[in-house]
Amino acid sequence: MRIKKGGRQIRRVFAWILALAMIMTNLLSGWTPVMAAAGEVLNVTLTVIGDTGDHIDAPDSHTGFVYWLKDEPMQVTLGENNYVAENCKNLIPEILKKNGITSDVGDSDTLYPRSMEKDGVVLDGNFPGWSVIVANADGTFDSNGWGSYPNAAQLSEGCRLIYYWTDSTDDCRITTDDNYNTQLNYDTDAVTDVSFYTELDPDATVSELKCEAGSQVNLKTKLAVPEGSMVSRELNWTSTNENAAKVEPTEGGALITGVGAGETDITASMTNTLGDEISATCHVTISASGTVYTGLAFQEGTEASLKPEESKQLTPVFTPEVPKEETAPVLTWNSTNHEIVTVSDGLLEAVAPGTADVTAEFVNNQGTKVQATCKVTVEEIPLTGISLNRSQISTKVGSTEELSVILNPENATEIPELQWSVDKEGIVSVQPNGQKATITALGGGKAVVTVKAGKFETTCNIEVQGEVYNPLTSLSFKEGTSASMKKGERKTLTPKYDRELAVGEQAPELRWSSNKKEVAAVDASTGEITAVAAGTADITAEFTNTAGQKVSAAFQVNVTDEAVKLLKNIKFFKDSKGATPFDVVKELDPATGEMTVGIPENTNMVSVLAELEEHANATIQVSYKNYDKTKDLTSTLKNGEIKEFRGTERMLQSDQEARDVTFTITSGDTIETYIVHLVRKSLVKSLVVQDDTGKEVKLTPKFNNSKLEYEVTVPDTVASVQLTFAPNNEASKELKVNGQVAEGGVYRLDLSGSKTEAILTAGNEAVIPTEYKLSVKKITSVKLQFHVSPEDAVVAVYDTDGRVWPKDGVYALLPGTEYSYNITKTGYVGQSGKVTLDTDKIMEVQLEKAPESTLPNYDAEWGGFRKDENNQGITQADTPTSKEDVNEKWAVKVGDGYGSGAVSSPILVNGNLYCFAGDSILKVDKETGTVLRSGKMATSSFFAINPPCYANGMILVGIAGQIQAFNADTLESLWIYKDSLGGQTNCTIRYSDGYLYTGFWNAENRKANFVCLSATDEDPSNPLEQKTATWKQEVMGGFYWAGAYTTGDVVMVGTDDGDRGNTSDTSYVYVMNKYTGEVLQKVGPHHGDIRSDISYSNGRIYFTSKGGYLYSYALGNDGRIEEGSRKELQLGSMSTGTPAIVGNRLYVAHTDGSNFSGTYYIDVIKVNHDTGAMELIYKVQTEGYVQTSGSVSVQNGYNYVYFLDNSPKGNLYMVKDNESMTQPDPESGILYTPSHEQYCIASPIIGNDGTMYFKNDSGYMFAVSNKNPGPKLTETLISDRTSTGANLKVNVSQEGTLYYVVRALNQPAPSYEEMLKGTQAAVKTGENTVALTELTADAAKVYVMVQNASEKSSAIASAEIPASKILGDMNGDGKVTYVDCVILSDKLLNGEEVLPVLGDMNGDGKVSYVDCVILSDELLEGNK
Repeated sequence: MRIKKGGRQIRRVFAWILALAMIMTNLLSGWTPVMAAAGEVLNVTLTVIGDTGDHIDAPDSHTGFVYWLKDEPMQVTLGENNYVAENCKNLIPEILKKNGITSDVGDSDTLYPRSMEKDGVVLDGNFPGWSVIVANADGTFDSNGWGSYPNAAQLSEGCRLIYYWTDSTDDCRITTDDNYNTQLNYDTDAVTDVSFYTELDPDATVSELKCEAGSQVNLKTKLAVPEGSMVSRELNWTSTNENAAKVEPTEGGALITGVGAGETDITASMTNTLGDEISATCHVTISASGTVYTGLAFQEGTEASLKPEESKQLTPVFTPEVPKEETAPVLTWNSTNHEIVTVSDGLLEAVAPGTADVTAEFVNNQGTKVQATCKVTVEEIPLTGISLNRSQISTKVGSTEELSVILNPENATEIPELQWSVDKEGIVSVQPNGQKATITALGGGKAVVTVKAGKFETTCNIEVQGEVYNPLTSLSFKEGTSASMKKGERKTLTPKYDRELAVGEQAPELRWSSNKKEVAAVDASTGEITAVAAGTADITAEFTNTAGQKVSAAFQVNVTDEAVKLLKNIKFFKDSKGATPFDVVKELDPATGEMTVGIPENTNMVSVLAELEEHANATIQVSYKNYDKTKDLTSTLKNGEIKEFRGTERMLQSDQEARDVTFTITSGDTIETYIVHLVRKSLVKSLVVQDDTGKEVKLTPKFNNSKLEYEVTVPDTVASVQLTFAPNNEASKELKVNGQVAEGGVYRLDLSGSKTEAILTAGNEAVIPTEYKLSVKKITSVKLQFHVSPEDAVVAVYDTDGRVWPKDGVYALLPGTEYSYNITKTGYVGQSGKVTLDTDKIMEVQLEKAPESTLPNYDAEWGGFRKDENNQGITQADTPTSKEDVNEKWAVKVGDGYGSGAVSSPILVNGNLYCFAGDSILKVDKETGTVLRSGKMATSSFFAINPPCYANGMILVGIAGQIQAFNADTLESLWIYKDSLGGQTNCTIRYSDGYLYTGFWNAENRKANFVCLSATDEDPSNPLEQKTATWKQEVMGGFYWAGAYTTGDVVMVGTDDGDRGNTSDTSYVYVMNKYTGEVLQKVGPHHGDIRSDISYSNGRIYFTSKGGYLYSYALGNDGRIEEGSRKELQLGSMSTGTPAIVGNRLYVAHTDGSNFSGTYYIDVIKVNHDTGAMELIYKVQTEGYVQTSGSVSVQNGYNYVYFLDNSPKGNLYMVKDNESMTQPDPESGILYTPSHEQYCIASPIIGNDGTMYFKNDSGYMFAVSNKNPGPKLTETLISDRTSTGANLKVNVSQEGTLYYVVRALNQPAPSYEEMLKGTQAAVKTGENTVALTELTADAAKVYVMVQNASEKSSAIASAEIPASKILGDMNGDGKVTYVDCVILSDKLLNGEEVLPVLGDMNGDGKVSYVDCVILSDELLEGNK
């Protein structure tokens, strides 16, 4: 499964908004989709995954994944459709229950759980919570819906059905696009390997051990687990032969105890938090000495008989007999049924009647198991009689006594059911309780209590002293003799007798009836009366007393036509427990039967409570349009119980207008109807307050659209604040501040006095605007100034909310508030500190020069993500241009997988590759792939997607929330930067003029920094020197795969859109002063996250967006973006590569779906650099999404563009193109599939010899060279210059034809086609001299190319031809005359400089009047 793809788009709410990175590729690899027809049986699997910690807000608590269920086989018989919920309604809950998982799955048609529990761990599904995903066999996903309705998730053969629980809305492990195409991103926070060692040699891995029987060995474990990880390390230990050795877990290992001679395998295993089985096995051989015992028996024989609770000792007899000098073997005892007989060291204890086998066994010192068995019978004990603990009782009325049955024998095991009775009523009552009974005296007289047990019985004679029991002789009702009732009303009468019931006396059983059931009905047993229709009815209750007399009473009911009110109340709640009620806008009106309830516009699930009046007996039905208003639904509510409307039954869809809900209360012919108007309450989605310098000001409390009052504090120098707030959706887009419209959600609030208040609303007539109150307080500021040397050092001041900007060099600060500052300049040792002021202050700061650098000065063939400073990956190297050319030069495993152990893409510096894997930085031999040197990084990187960056003898690496610098020679650490906001370092690093620039990413809607760092090693003695940022720019959404471009004094970079998903129009290009960090421009917005570097070509910048667009802007001479020059081209639904531009061709890739579903293409685009126009010429389809950028080799008149796709194979594609082509060349397509296939997010880099280097998710790095290279020009020199010619010296690797073209210095270089039209000369392998003829005397440039017999050409080389000057030819007409003498004289007279090559007639190295005289004499003598 993948964690890195796409970098953390957020799940759909419950279906999912959320959704940590694409299912584990090694599980899906090789599957092929097979659709099934109705009636067929599908073989699919069910998986349940839990995430046991909040890795965003509490990373220390994050323990990765817990697999509760992994790939449980599940056969589903398809119905008419293959919707999940319809076919798995019973199957999924049964599988969960079988595996010990309790949940409420199956309680609704959606099959969504709210919670699951296993082994005491509860994962509660309150938002965020559970998601359900279908991973199809072809690697695509289906999550758009989960229920029995159109577009629900569907099953096909080979699917994997996944229940996934996540801990926060910012979880990066589930991502979706707007079509809810989902991917699972799997963490690598897991134990990935286990091995054994012993304390004697901790460095040696142990796989075999030998020991004596009776001895012990402490076997220790070594686990491969990320540093600082809190994942479980608990192992399961087993021994395959416990007769040889037993294993007992200890801290950090296990204790192995030798039992007897033999062999066993000791295994430690676990299912890690990724669901993978990992284990290690050690083979143990046990030897033993002494007597070999071959037989075992019992002195008591093979059978034994006991009575319950009886005990007996079994005596073991060994063969041969145990010598006196030896100890008998230790026996292991066991009973096949502990409920019948138990055994301990041979002592039998009878428990209950039945038969069980008791076994004793041991393993002899040759490893043979020896045992003996005794069949033990525990006999039944029949009952022979019963008696009572008392045979006679004399008592008084009202007293209670207790009788107990005595069994004979007391330990009888066959006991029939006891039956109690009394011969006379009205004297005593009997209340049995097992073998006991409570006797209550009711009235004077004598009675006999009898108890029977089968054929046995016994009695107790009881005499009660006191008044004789008087039977109940009359009946009446506490409510009187009559009552009026309304139709539908219910009433229960309370009986009253002629006397109080005696203690223990049972109330008589009343029988109820009505003489007119059509008027008033009565429940025959409970007496509840229901008024049915107008009229009069008599309700009668009667019973038979203990004397056999019938006693009765009547009650008259008068029913009126007036109906009783049935409904008491209706309430709507946010939660199913009723803890958070929604606001009642208008109370229920009894006259109209209407009420109004306000529901926030982002709510899509409600819970409803309907309560009936106390005596109402009615049904409650609620009718409404379903969430998308496509169906009329009716649901029954239970009186007084809250019902949650969720899934397909929900009443609302978030961000859609609400609707009316009808409640119908029915009791007989009485029907009450109520209408509840659900209206939306508008919400503000976000609120940002900035002071008049653009700095964001902290809101108290932090903004949450359910909180309505906020406060900010600013210095008194702030004259106004800017409020930027966004509507929650279209319905609430009308934004106002104090009743005035805020255009575009931006409002400038002028401040007056010490406190200014504002009321913010969002909404129109269709909703109820929610009012948010903002109070802005002003506090008298203190002033801070810095006087620094050198003067151009950068000063940056920060408070807890971000950077504080000065006005005219003065910082206005809040008194008593702590601020931090840092002062830096490349080449100097920076200073930083904290300051809290109560009065004004000036700080004098002198920076010291940093120690002189001793770092190496290397040349870089490919020093970063892209090859050159324009962020282009273009070369003329001799790369393979056909499948026949491809040579896998080497493939070496450098890293592990795609997580924290992944290998990065390489760079090529000083003839070596540099990359990193896990927590190591590596120098790799480019010829063999051998690791030449490694260095230790502070931690591992997030996914190692981007390569390191070379900078003036340093290798710069982005690791988790940090940047670390290494000596390019020794790979020793130089310094480390830890960002204050942290995050993933998935942006490329840009180096320019001693500073580096890069960005961080935390989540789609969380803030992260873009930083500028001085690359200077300020403290060479400290390899972990803590670097401070020169400046940092905090942006919502942060920066992901977004590399910067620098030009002049500016740096520019694209941002994420700061919103979930990738379709919001809220991403920007920030243009900043690269030295100070001042934001010069914020250009946009753009559609979706900007996930590419900004590349430059011919006066314009180009970049792509995850919203599927290609953008271009013109740059002014000052490096600023000309915003009116914007051009855009929609490529598809997503594009994340950096455009590569050669001439008027641009190359990039896109997907028409998502990362892992849809169709994927490489795009060939025509660009006009003057107008910015862009036109898609053609595209080449790929097997997987090409998520990153192409590299280009220009040769043989074509642009050969190389891309790697993120398919299970990780193919290398080649596009063969030139500006004349309008459709793909037949050779365009897959050039090479790596020998170790795996997903791949990488861009190939190209060495000067044409070898391409890249990595994939297998952990391997690959070198692919050209086995059929073309000719190369290794030397191009000009010599023997004359006025009309020169010699061209060239050194070529292959014989062929040399073409050359001479151009003036100000003319453009010739194209490949123009070269073929140039002057030709045959050349041989090695050094050649070619005469250049017909040259002018002016300087020029010669362009040279060699083509071999196979028509493969070298790269075009060039050499400058110096000008051919004639001594004395001052006007350059090729001859020397008196005119030249005059010109020379004038120049000397005017003090103009004259080149010695023209005027130094006497060769003394300078030009003077002496030279003018010599020139004149030469002309007179006719020498010129």
